[in-house]
Parts: sequence; C-alpha cells; structure tokens
Amino acid sequence: MLRVHVEMVAVKTDGKEKRVMKAVHSEVTALTVLWNAIVVRVHATVLREHV
Repeated sequence: MLRVHVEMVAVKTDGKEKRVMKAVHSEVTALTVLWNAIVVRVHATVLREHV
C-alpha cells in the first residue's frame, strides 16, 4: 500500500482551504492510480516469467 505524507497548510480566507485540500487529494489519487498500474504490470510480468 502506498502511503503518502501530505503536509497541509490551512488557508483560512474565504474557503480557499477546501480548494487546496481538493487539489492535494486529486494529486494523491493520481499517484495512487499510477502506482497501482505499475504494481499490476510488474506482477503480470513476474507471473508470465514463472509459467
């Protein structure tokens, strides 16, 4: 499992905090999806070599 440490800087003016959190969340999601794709590809390659 991929663990991502994100330091959150809270911006308290007119709701910007939510926007910053959403941007960070979408970046983490993209990273997780990419990481999962790499793991699946490596796993498939290993299986193919062992068969």
